[in-house]
Amino acid sequence: MSEKQRAEWHCYQHNDKLARVFLTNEGFEVDYYKGKELLKTETHYDKSESWAENCADNYVQGIKQI
Repeated sequence: MSEKQRAEWHCYQHNDKLARVFLTNEGFEVDYYKGKELLKTETHYDKSESWAENCADNYVQGIKQI
């Protein structure tokens, strides 16, 4: 099994919320931060880039709650 590759694709930030979208060899992942604390990583392997970006943007805008 090959090592998982993870490259930052996009970053969204508003006030103290940050969401980083990554492209992996399996698909997209999103890391959600409040301040410097990583709250959660979501996997969206079966979804599109737009889907992952919308999740990230919705979080920093306060629409998506973690």
